[in-house]
Amino acid sequence: MSELSPEVQPPRLDRARELASIGAGHAAGALARLINRTIWMDAPRAQPVDAETVPRAAALAEDGTAIFFELQGGVGGMMAVVFSRASLEVIVTEMMGAEAYELESAVESAVREAGNMLVSHYASAIADTLGAVVLPSIPVLTEEAVPAALGSVVSWRAGEPERLLLESPIYDGTREVQGYLVLVLE
Repeated sequence: MSELSPEVQPPRLDRARELASIGAGHAAGALARLINRTIWMDAPRAQPVDAETVPRAAALAEDGTAIFFELQGGVGGMMAVVFSRASLEVIVTEMMGAEAYELESAVESAVREAGNMLVSHYASAIADTLGAVVLPSIPVLTEEAVPAALGSVVSWRAGEPERLLLESPIYDGTREVQGYLVLVLE
């Protein structure tokens, strides 16, 4: 972890982790209802963003998908929902049935909608906590070169002062469903 400037001292990191934990908890609950499985989450990992920052989610995304969102309002920044390919198969099958894979557009739509639901729950929980409006953008789906895309978005944000990267792993008990909720907080 890079050296913390006075603006990114432990109280700010603690507040950011708490917001990420609240948001991730709501998103995990939404995913649990969506796929009818218990979803667990680990405590969010927080670190300042610099040009060398590589999200842990990049390793999981090697064969998976990331859905990106900009956040505007009381909390600005970028979010990504990252799932492995195997996890997406479980999610889409639970959402739409196994026959959904016959239509590629249906799979893409289901993945975007799942990401939209998770980020909306995450952002809404943060907004409620802060008493502010937090609005996610339209989802942008990336399936190719996901680690590079994730790294590019994070390093692009590194040029802005005092950005924080928060990553919250989410998973089911069997680890058939594994993902990350990634927030680059302004």
